[in-house]
Amino acid sequence: MSLLVPRPESWRSSKRTATATGRCRSRRPRSREARPGWASRRSRGTQISVHVKVDTGMHRLGAPPDEAIRLAREVDDDPNLRLDGFWTHFADADGDLVFTRRQLRIFLEARDALTRQGIKGFLSHAANSAGLLRLPESRLDLVRAGLLMYGVRPVRSWSDLPSLRPALSWRTVVTNIIDVPVGESVGYGRRFTAKSASARVATIAVGYADGLHRRLLAGGTALVRSQKVPIAGTISMDQAALDITGVPDVAIGDVVTLIGEDGAASQSADDLAEAAGTIAYEVLCAISNRVQRRYN
Repeated sequence: MSLLVPRPESWRSSKRTATATGRCRSRRPRSREARPGWASRRSRGTQISVHVKVDTGMHRLGAPPDEAIRLAREVDDDPNLRLDGFWTHFADADGDLVFTRRQLRIFLEARDALTRQGIKGFLSHAANSAGLLRLPESRLDLVRAGLLMYGVRPVRSWSDLPSLRPALSWRTVVTNIIDVPVGESVGYGRRFTAKSASARVATIAVGYADGLHRRLLAGGTALVRSQKVPIAGTISMDQAALDITGVPDVAIGDVVTLIGEDGAASQSADDLAEAAGTIAYEVLCAISNRVQRRYN
């Protein structure tokens, strides 16, 4: 079993994919309608690696089993193409295992029918993060672990799973600090009002354009100086505010942790997701390319 990590180009539009073929390792046709788009790439004189997707119940992309088998045969017969993969995707692996096992059975029947026709040497893959954990028989040749690569469980309540170590932290800095008089408000819509004479608010360099959900104005928090503090008012495009009342010695330039650890305090992607009324997948995917990446 190996881990498959799709390269970003493979998710883009057909026009962008055409220009990115030289950098992308494989194409993933979902139906016969995808075939005409390959013609322009053949002229490059390179053999295109193809993974054919089988629709086993997700009903989003992919070809029905019989059509997927025919499509895979056409790919295998074409000297300009190379059948490297045959795959499917689970609709509810973190919920209904009966349905997921049905999907796997349909896929394996299609795969076996293809091999009986003498087509071999391709990789089979079906398991996403939830499938990998809950349905070992779905691991096949490759697994497509997305959320697990961040050290996050597909479902937060799955406490019986092997321990995962979070692999991502999201941090920003304090850019300004002000004392807010009693009764004065902060931010768009005046959704935070100072209730004490000692109210202090820190502006931080992150906003919804960076992926910090506006829904976090009610219940969202961050870590500063090893303490968890509430978001103060509406999150702006490029900035947000924290209520640091009662947290001593906060200074401009201090590190603010949105996801990760700060001393004994911690905040997870699941924590942000719960406060925003969404799921950890969306929180992580929403972190935009404006946010600098550092790999350790």
